[in-house]
Amino acid sequence: MNTNATGVSHGVAVDNWLRLVEQALEVEPHTLSSSDVLTNISKWDSLAVVQYLAMVDRQFGVTVRYEQIASCRTLDDLFSATPTS
Repeated sequence: MNTNATGVSHGVAVDNWLRLVEQALEVEPHTLSSSDVLTNISKWDSLAVVQYLAMVDRQFGVTVRYEQIASCRTLDDLFSATPTS
């Protein structure tokens, strides 16, 4: 299990999580990087946020509130804000 600097534990590796994000955003596999800025990802919009929240609920059984991800700047921030275990 991985624990990030904010103390959030993750039961999934960031690479596997990125593949799930790519599926949720309907982008080609291995095109996203954890350092990508969300506003620079063409498919990151309000619908993508809803798709992301649904994916997290479905894959990990956790509910993430919009407020938890609204301040995220990068995919790494998003990963850190999302408990996956």
